[in-house]
Amino acid sequence: MVSFGDDFLSAASAQQLTKAYADRRTPGKGMLRHIQVESNLSLSGANADKRVKIKPSEVGSALAYLYNEVSGGSVAVGTLSDAVKSALKGIAKELTAAKGHSIVLVGGNSGANAHLAAAVNAALGNVGNTLRVDQPIYLRSGNDRAFNNAMADMQAGSVGTIVLVGANPAYNRPGFAEAVSKATYSLSLCDRLDETASLTSAAAPVPHYLESWADYTPNTTDLAVAQPTIRPLFNSKPAVEVLGALTGEKQSAKDWVKNTVSGFGLSWSQTLHDGGASVNNAASISVSETASKALAGASAAAEQASSVKGGDFELALYEKTVGAGFQSNNPWLHELPDPISRAAWDNYMTISAKDALALGIVNETQSNGALNGSLVTIKAGDFTLENVPALVQPGQAQGTVGLAVGYGRSAAGRVADSLGVNAFELNLANGFGTVTITVQEGEHEFASTQLGNTMMGRKIVNEVTLANFMADPSGASWNEKPTFHTMDGVKTSNEANLWANHDHETMHMWNMSIDLNSCTGCGACVIACHMENNVPVVGKDEIRNFRDMHWLRIDRYYSSDMTDARAEEENLGAIDKYAAMEVPGESPEVVFQPVMCQHCNHAPCETVCPVGATVHSREGLNHMAYNRCIGTRYCANNCPYKVRRFNWFNYQKNERFTGVNPAQDDFGRMVLNPDVTVRARGVMEKCTMCIQRIQYGKLEAKKAGQPVADGAFTTACAQACDTGAITFGDVNTAGSSVQVAKNDARSYHLLEEVGTQPSVFYQTKVRNRA
Repeated sequence: MVSFGDDFLSAASAQQLTKAYADRRTPGKGMLRHIQVESNLSLSGANADKRVKIKPSEVGSALAYLYNEVSGGSVAVGTLSDAVKSALKGIAKELTAAKGHSIVLVGGNSGANAHLAAAVNAALGNVGNTLRVDQPIYLRSGNDRAFNNAMADMQAGSVGTIVLVGANPAYNRPGFAEAVSKATYSLSLCDRLDETASLTSAAAPVPHYLESWADYTPNTTDLAVAQPTIRPLFNSKPAVEVLGALTGEKQSAKDWVKNTVSGFGLSWSQTLHDGGASVNNAASISVSETASKALAGASAAAEQASSVKGGDFELALYEKTVGAGFQSNNPWLHELPDPISRAAWDNYMTISAKDALALGIVNETQSNGALNGSLVTIKAGDFTLENVPALVQPGQAQGTVGLAVGYGRSAAGRVADSLGVNAFELNLANGFGTVTITVQEGEHEFASTQLGNTMMGRKIVNEVTLANFMADPSGASWNEKPTFHTMDGVKTSNEANLWANHDHETMHMWNMSIDLNSCTGCGACVIACHMENNVPVVGKDEIRNFRDMHWLRIDRYYSSDMTDARAEEENLGAIDKYAAMEVPGESPEVVFQPVMCQHCNHAPCETVCPVGATVHSREGLNHMAYNRCIGTRYCANNCPYKVRRFNWFNYQKNERFTGVNPAQDDFGRMVLNPDVTVRARGVMEKCTMCIQRIQYGKLEAKKAGQPVADGAFTTACAQACDTGAITFGDVNTAGSSVQVAKNDARSYHLLEEVGTQPSVFYQTKVRNRA
């Protein structure tokens, strides 16, 4: 798989491929090899086996060059560096060796680039094999030309009435505010009085998607039906009913959905029961016709792509945790650190270390440990964006910068308004463009949850190459277990105990496995944990004070160019070596590791609690008795994994957190899970392995008179993980998924040498290097 700037593992992609991707990344013969060609370090690029850095303006030329290499063609190619050409030759060789079993993806908003990617796939024989033509994806489809024509018509005063449904072009399209004012009448059907609705002649509220009937056809073969799960909270009307009334068809939203279902010849009752159905509406275009069209248009597409002009600095827009802006007022998404930068509550310009040094951009750690950075002004043509924070990002291509969209809202709600800068103001319709950057006075305060970027040679994430994994399936050479020399001989961490072992054989023994090969670092598990366990939102200031309340975090580590072997060659001492190991490489490899309470069977926290607030259960879990806790925080100091959180404030009632915590009004409190207590101020919080779910599952099994079945329930994080990276269950159940995972050769414990004997374990990451 080769991707040119398509971040297909994040929500920025029209079709997330995470589940299928993770399945094909299972270590062993035939493991998928992934190459990412991009400028910004994306989530997909962070998971790639090989990453090639390139400017956005060079993507089209790179695709044209690749097409020539795999097809023997001679389409036009723009200017490319020798390094990029060399990398593309290697990619072409690998693709050619996997003809019919490879795929080339491309991101961005360029039709020419998309056509060239299709031509490469056609030349490789992928069309009809790995690239299906009978199931086009309709998500995020649009027509720039039609929208531009509508804008021009409004500017000319030739538009009488315009109706907008769920769209907010006044926020994401410069010039729309002026254009819509020249329409005779404008109506916005929206969920809030957003930037566009504030300008239209009238605005009508539509219900939340969980409050109304709807149908969806994301592709040609799937029909989904949504029914209300709650009565409408406000006086709203579904957009389909309003549009129907405007055309003289007065029906309820339910009737419209019924008509859609009956139009496919389906049973309404069965479709409603199943939540959808498969339909036969496949595209009629043939594989050969698609391939022929792609190849025939390659030359014209290459001419257009090679004519794109670059510059000294090119800006590439991207999406991070809050998406393109439709969910900007969701505080959970702002509190979720960006998977790559680990910064929350901000967007910022990402830039390489060398370019930052040349421009005088500085990132400095303050005396309290927090990170501050320079502010810059970005100019793209006639459009200027000021007060943009600058963050030095390892892996950023030189001569390029990145900026996330979805911020800088003015009418989204109390959480999002005036948060960050609006990247859409630069009017980069293609998603990238040449910019000039100047440093301005002042500095920005970042809220970063992780400032240690490398493992400094420690075995935190265990890694092995696919070749070594295949050569030694037992793991003896690449998953060595720590041992200790004692008076009784050499012992493992499980045998060299300071305390007597707990009895974990006669009861349930709950364990969790986390496969680092399947984990993409997306953060869905973090949000699920927040939702399930009523974890409070604390806001930017508290995160900047390192008081985040995440029960589950995802650590991100970069590789360093300094290694033990290199330090020995350069005759470096320990201090210099480890100082160099702290610096990420210019093109680092990236790993992600979810970390929560490890539920240690020899838990350091339990031995130091003076009031017995944290205790060990008979089922291998580390419990918290909140009513006993007096907040000494001894347990947090004694935890080697740093996963315990102290709630400094009553976040649900303290007015200081009204702007960020959704649980401070009647409607916001509806997000709280009634099965989980809301903790009072002054106690320690941490992962409970969703004990409420465990107890419920045991009670259900007891009522049924049966043992607890493997997979009958799971934790919120495991349920939300679409790649299946997290496995939870009873390790004492013979043949259970978690038992199989624990006995796997890739299994290891985090900081196993400490001897805490965790109930959480990890599966070694396998890299498919060439």
